Amino acid sequence: MQAGDTTIVESGYYSEKVVSTANGTASSPITFLAQAGVTNDGFDMLKNYNVADGFNVTKDEVPVYEPGPGGAYVGFVISISGVGNVLKNFQLGNISSTNGIANTNNYSFYNLAIGGAFNVVSNGNLFNINATVVNISGKSNLVVNCLINNTFGNDCFHAGGTNNIIRGCVVSNIVMAGASDTGVHSDFVQWAGSYGSSARGLLVEQCTTYPGVYQICNLSQDGLDVGGYTFRNNLFLGAVLHASIYTHDTAFYNNILVDCGTNTSDPLFFYDAPATDRATNCSVFNNLFIECGDYDSQANRGWYAVGAGVTNSFHADNNYVCGFNWAAKNTKTNDHAFLEPHGINGGNPGLVSFSFTNQLDWATNSHWFTNAGFHLLANSILRNAGTNLSAIFATDKNNAVRPVGSAWDIGAYEYAPVVPVVNAILLSGRTNLIISGTNGLPNRNYLVLASTNLFLPPTNWMCLSTNSIDGSGNFIFTNPATPNTPRLFYLLQLQ
Repeated sequence: MQAGDTTIVESGYYSEKVVSTANGTASSPITFLAQAGVTNDGFDMLKNYNVADGFNVTKDEVPVYEPGPGGAYVGFVISISGVGNVLKNFQLGNISSTNGIANTNNYSFYNLAIGGAFNVVSNGNLFNINATVVNISGKSNLVVNCLINNTFGNDCFHAGGTNNIIRGCVVSNIVMAGASDTGVHSDFVQWAGSYGSSARGLLVEQCTTYPGVYQICNLSQDGLDVGGYTFRNNLFLGAVLHASIYTHDTAFYNNILVDCGTNTSDPLFFYDAPATDRATNCSVFNNLFIECGDYDSQANRGWYAVGAGVTNSFHADNNYVCGFNWAAKNTKTNDHAFLEPHGINGGNPGLVSFSFTNQLDWATNSHWFTNAGFHLLANSILRNAGTNLSAIFATDKNNAVRPVGSAWDIGAYEYAPVVPVVNAILLSGRTNLIISGTNGLPNRNYLVLASTNLFLPPTNWMCLSTNSIDGSGNFIFTNPATPNTPRLFYLLQLQ
């Protein structure tokens, strides 16, 4: 194959790993396009500007022993090491990985390994996997809109290299059997200098992690230059162990953390020891910490802890914290107090849909599993309460431009007025008018008002009924209509 060629792969199982042997170009890539139902054993994208589109990869890789000092068993199901390659619309799953090799320090297996530069991995479903899911190295690589689910307590991303990006990824249904604070558990993002290389400038944005991810991140320098990690516009739910941050210039901006750090005391720990691992010049702005910390047994915990040796270079403000039922946290100056000059301590923040139940009972909190529940109401105390970070970024989790009002909002979602959409107006049996629509505020009640005069103030309109918008924002109402009914204008008014 040569630049510009496309190979269409017919449906079927191919017991082979595809290895790229020729370079495409940025304008004329080499493309492998799978028809529906194509399964193969993996890819080694070693060249430049190759595209793999639509493949289902499911194969236990046999790790190969690489000799030398500290020799190790190494294996990859998919590896990308060239420049400008694209892997998209794929599935990678049902992989046990170990093949009898003990998972010790001399065993290194990644289901998807991304190196090289300017490579893109998008719209993937990575599932039923028993090893670290993705390893990112190289520079300026992008993993976007991928779903990691039904894996077995291993880390989601080992993320190093330079200026790599993890964007819009979702992690759910991580099996936590046997997980512990000091033993095996799933980190969303992990990197350590002990892996053998420095790491700078990783960006994690617009991602969502559900319970099962045990720790948001575990980052350490180990004597190398590891730092510059930024987490922004993410939603972290139920990460029970605190994020361990031993890296410099690490920032958390406009994230939402719910029930995080409940096995310890705070969801974010910035360490000052050892001397080679100090979290200097770190920042925490515009985040929501909702009922985080040790199950409210410590009302003075639940946001971030900062080692004494790095406090002079630590910056934090404009965050919101609360305990159960929006209760305020401790403000005593002698006991780990929440003392931000512009922070908000407790009080109903005004979210579209949120209610407190037993922190362990995530199954009953189905509304937490739809990001819309964390959008802001018009009267939210989080509106215009954030600090301006426009010099760093200018959008929210939905790519809406910040700010909407006079200042930035706190949290992952900038306030956006909800505009219901009427989808259908039907006359049923010539006796009933049925109006239905979407994009309403979930689980809110509304009044159906009517008037023959469009220009009357709403207070003078007639109230026909009180209805409810369902959990997905759908609404419908019926009003009698006959040939003798006068022309009516309708208005929906939220209660």
